[in-house]
Amino acid sequence: MFYKEESSHIQEQVAKHLRTLLLEGETCGTLFSNFKCLHSLTLTSECYTKFPDSIRELIHLRYLNISSTRIENLPEWIGELHHLQTLRTNRFIVSDRLPSSIKYLINLRHLYLRSGKEIGKLTSLQTLQKFEVGTEKGYKIEELESLNNLKGTLKIKHLERVCDKEEAMKANVLLKSNISNLALKWDEDSDNERNDKSVLEGLQPHANLKILKIKGFKGKTFPTWCKKMAVWDGSQCSWVPLDNLIEITLMGCLECEEIPMLEHLPNLKTLFLVDLKKLNFINSPSFKNLKTLIIYNLEGLQCLPELLFYNNQSLSNLWIVKCHVLSELPYGLDTLDSLKELILEDCPNLKAIGNLSHGAKKYQGILRELKIVGCRELVQFPCQILESSAPTIEVLILKGLRSLKNLPMLIDCFVKSYPCLKDLTIKGVPNIMTIKCSSSRWLKELEIDASVKWCRETSLSIIETVDRILQGCCNSFTHLYLKGVENWDWLPQSIQHLTTLDTLELENIGVEELPQWLGNQSSLRKLCLLGCYRLRCLPSVAAFKRLTELDLLQITDCPELHIDSEWHTLPNLKISDGSMT
Repeated sequence: MFYKEESSHIQEQVAKHLRTLLLEGETCGTLFSNFKCLHSLTLTSECYTKFPDSIRELIHLRYLNISSTRIENLPEWIGELHHLQTLRTNRFIVSDRLPSSIKYLINLRHLYLRSGKEIGKLTSLQTLQKFEVGTEKGYKIEELESLNNLKGTLKIKHLERVCDKEEAMKANVLLKSNISNLALKWDEDSDNERNDKSVLEGLQPHANLKILKIKGFKGKTFPTWCKKMAVWDGSQCSWVPLDNLIEITLMGCLECEEIPMLEHLPNLKTLFLVDLKKLNFINSPSFKNLKTLIIYNLEGLQCLPELLFYNNQSLSNLWIVKCHVLSELPYGLDTLDSLKELILEDCPNLKAIGNLSHGAKKYQGILRELKIVGCRELVQFPCQILESSAPTIEVLILKGLRSLKNLPMLIDCFVKSYPCLKDLTIKGVPNIMTIKCSSSRWLKELEIDASVKWCRETSLSIIETVDRILQGCCNSFTHLYLKGVENWDWLPQSIQHLTTLDTLELENIGVEELPQWLGNQSSLRKLCLLGCYRLRCLPSVAAFKRLTELDLLQITDCPELHIDSEWHTLPNLKISDGSMT
């Protein structure tokens, strides 16, 4: 039964036979002793800040959910609910405030809680949200030893509190055959003397494992089972590969100098390498069926495997971010026919994309998102990739590419047909003024920063470029950001035809007054003016009154702009003027 008000309105004859009750809203005065046969109880109101004492009488209760309440403590008598099988708690209840009696819930199968004292006595437990290793008896990792019925996900935190392999082995992880997702986490900020490699050696998982996450490990190398990605079978005296693994995450392993060998894992689909600051190279040339490869903040990474792209034809998502030393990508990027997302970001020394396949195989790409940001030394990006992806690409972002020479060629590659393009951003890229680009009827967002390597003589080319891009977007366009230089004295005329424009941001535009036709932008909700040092006048109040949807006018660093008091009388318009002193 679902109830939103005080359950005292439920007739006693009904209440005593009720098996399931979900209470929402102001129901804090409910007397639960009336519900003698209740098996399932869910409380979803924040008015509950204290655990109701009358729940103590629900001796048949199997399911209790207080995850949407503000209850901070469980009562000591919680251990009397011997039939309880599922307990869902909230973020306010922490493990160091749990009652010791929780160990008496011997029928508990699913515990959504950050573990508790002597949790090892709950031998029927199948679900344990997290286990946080403590230093006191009853909280140590040995509490996991007898919990061999655990299924699904097991997260073990604070492994820096485990001394060595022998202590780690007491968790009996190897025998937990139903664990499919294992997360092992050390506290990265711990200054205590640590023996991480030995501890990880003792946490060898079962061969059924599908997802492995290791975070905060501070060893220079991984233990044998992890290096091999295989577990030792004592009965057969042989190593058994972790062939069921589909996802591996190595994160915050700050001292790690090498990663495990992964090329033999046939089902590996996703690999995250994050914050491995001392890793210089990746020693696996192939990942076979890998679909997602995320390389993030590998400060010392010097190169990628030479055959990385040739050997990974299933790759669909590739991120290479914050690799400050990396100077070149390997050959064969154009062979990745399954690639949908390519992100190259904050790789300041990346100079080149390795040679392509020299026409040996025509690229048949389905690229949907290309984002190249902060790669200031990159000179060229292969036109073939963008040309073949023209029918499918939806997002194209080019930012902070001061050395890019072939931007006009890149844009020209898909000038004839890019029907799906929705988001186009070009910022901090030279040679924008030479682009000869048509429009996309699906384009929704455009951000252009034309202030790099500006010369006044080419102003006409830039306005033609912007106009050409905007033409044909009248019925789809929602967001325009345009940055120029101080001596620009125009706005692209095509803006006035963007009937669905929601947000217009103008930065460093040299116009002295905004045109009256801005009043025709009936869908405009937000107008931002930044660093327009010559701007003196807005359109007339009469023109702005036609902007019935406009609710925010944001002005920053426009010292010459004067706003009449009449503007402040416009209904529903908020004016944020950061130029006023």
